Amino acid sequence: MGDGDFSFSAALARRGESAHITATSLDSRQKVCTTYRKAAANLTELHASESVRVRHGVDATQLMRTLKPKVGRCRLTLSYPS
Repeated sequence: MGDGDFSFSAALARRGESAHITATSLDSRQKVCTTYRKAAANLTELHASESVRVRHGVDATQLMRTLKPKVGRCRLTLSYPS
């Protein structure tokens, strides 16, 4: 949830530790790419992976409305800096 420049999701996808990843941001793709210098490259990498889905406009406080999960169970990772 809210991966900023999508570097965290790209790193997870590279490691292959998850069968399926849904990488999200609240902002639009355009805003993400203008805000974060490496976002476009990370998004290109993620879109090339068959096990990754990228969604923009996902509000973590309104997941059922903005993400519309289709599975019964999932793991949610919030990547906040420490």
